[in-house]
Amino acid sequence: MTSTPPIPLTALFTPPRIRPPKPSRHTRKHLTMASTNSPSISPTSLTSSTSPMDSSSSSTSSSNPAAMAANALSLTMLTALSETWELLFKCLHTPLPELSELLKGWAETKELQGSYLLSNGAMVCARPKDDPAHAQKPGHMLNEVQDTTSTTPLDASRFLASTTSGVPVVAAAQGLKTMASDRAARLRVFELLGGGVAGAKKQKVEDSEREGVVEDLRQALALAWMAAWVQVLSASPATPHELLAASKGLIKTPYITSLTAIPSPSAPGSYKGLAHEPLVDEIKRLWPALKRTVLRALEWDAHVPTLAAAAEWCKVVGAKQLPTQFLEAQVDAWGGVGWVQKAQMPKMGEQGKGGMGMEGKGGKVEGVMAGEGEVRSVSWAD
Repeated sequence: MTSTPPIPLTALFTPPRIRPPKPSRHTRKHLTMASTNSPSISPTSLTSSTSPMDSSSSSTSSSNPAAMAANALSLTMLTALSETWELLFKCLHTPLPELSELLKGWAETKELQGSYLLSNGAMVCARPKDDPAHAQKPGHMLNEVQDTTSTTPLDASRFLASTTSGVPVVAAAQGLKTMASDRAARLRVFELLGGGVAGAKKQKVEDSEREGVVEDLRQALALAWMAAWVQVLSASPATPHELLAASKGLIKTPYITSLTAIPSPSAPGSYKGLAHEPLVDEIKRLWPALKRTVLRALEWDAHVPTLAAAAEWCKVVGAKQLPTQFLEAQVDAWGGVGWVQKAQMPKMGEQGKGGMGMEGKGGKVEGVMAGEGEVRSVSWAD
């Protein structure tokens, strides 16, 4: 793996055609503020209309499987981190300087060590406001940034359109980005729903409980990132090394990458790596923290579609029984082809001619019914 530090976010993918205004001299002075563990951000990189990918084919980021997958994974990981930030900042009311130090600390923990997203996020939280006219009223630049995503170069729509695999965490991140882009529409709906439904609420958490809540958030983020890696690798022919190269290190998480970088002859769609015991053990260990975090977020009205999707994926991917049993019964009832019963299906683990345990027979698809047979299934949901 290359040791070259990641380049700034805006230089990774083809930027939008809207040129940002040239920063002022005062703004340029602050653009190089960053921690020693994260790459510096220069004014040139933020205002340049070119990117490293522009020199290649114009379809590089739109048709190259590794580039599409890396773009989707970058958006998903950054979205999960943003949801975690909202819980810390708006619900737990953590001051931004303290939050910056917290993210730096997370970047030194086993699961998240070496993450560029965390080190860069720490810099963003600590960055002062770039407005000399209000020098007497110090603040943070993050508080001045609007929540619309209409100009972000990160996007997972092409990746989602290219796969038939189940990637709910990626889909949730793309859905949040899409809904966030139309702020005017959201504000109109806000007038109808009011903050009682649509706003994250500040919480009173006792000091004795706060440390545990924050640690749950750290572990929940780690598991959400693991789920995103597994899903993207399962839906793409790209290897972890190719994803890291395509993202220029933006998604660097050495520990998580080492867990998911398991050689597998399986075709996309088979959840590569989930037969790897260390990865499964980590998912089991981190699952309770993710579950508690999502439950708190629902109670606090925080916005966590990506974290919630990660929790649902953990429950579904290793489930022995799913509510689709009722769906299938409904389809059998009106399909006019009779009822396909468990006894008619091959035992769990038996492969049909169609792959993935499915085999077409007489116009009706028979498949492996979860819960049948003696083969051990991977399940970490309680």
